[in-house]
Amino acid sequence: MSEETNIETNASVFDASEEATALLQKIKEKISSLPKEKNFKEISTLIDLIPNLKNKVQFETANVAFDALLSETPKLALANEILKNLKKERIYKNSSAVWVLLGLLIVSVFAIGFKHFFHSIFVEEINVVNGVKMIFDLNVSLFLNVIIFGAIGSVVSIMIRITEFHQERNADPLIQVCSGLFKPIIGMAFAVFLLFATKAKFLPIDAGGPGQEEFFFMSLAFLAGFSERLGTDIANKVESKVAGSIDSDSSSNDAVKGKGK
Repeated sequence: MSEETNIETNASVFDASEEATALLQKIKEKISSLPKEKNFKEISTLIDLIPNLKNKVQFETANVAFDALLSETPKLALANEILKNLKKERIYKNSSAVWVLLGLLIVSVFAIGFKHFFHSIFVEEINVVNGVKMIFDLNVSLFLNVIIFGAIGSVVSIMIRITEFHQERNADPLIQVCSGLFKPIIGMAFAVFLLFATKAKFLPIDAGGPGQEEFFFMSLAFLAGFSERLGTDIANKVESKVAGSIDSDSSSNDAVKGKGK
């Protein structure tokens, strides 16, 4: 019973290449009997679109357009409208890399004003110590550089993978825009988190001396933006350490309470 079900399932799987071959064969058979130059321009456009058709609905729509062109009274308005919509869908779906770059452009526009926004929000918290701007005992220049290099790491990661995005022709454009928009933001968040976690001694990492510290954290920030896996792994380690500390404190408190009784 299960083998029959598998056979039926496999038979029902949509195969775009088979549909494309069938439609081209249909056009080949019909076109030989067509009067000279009858709607050849529209048929040529349809043939050009066939390699980009990806689902059953698109192939059925293309068949409707072809049948409209072959009818005794060709329905050119219907066929041209269908062809126009298929062209739009091809452009819309085949521009994954462009959608990702659009997301990057949007986040870049916001990044331009980030420094001014940061100073306007935390202006009361910024102090000058020995000629160095500090906020919450943290060098403002270091903090901003960490954010910038976290974003740069993310952008480099996206640029390396841009050909992969281009191959994802059926991906939702909104998802692609969000990838370009939020990946740099995630990279910045991980970079800042690693800075705080290192400063809080959650991570057994030596940042080096005063002359090396800024370069160390900028490098770490770049890696955090470039590799989301690195940021996630370190976040999990910090989480485990904090959870273990909380469990240890709870056990100690319970032991103390037990002795008091």
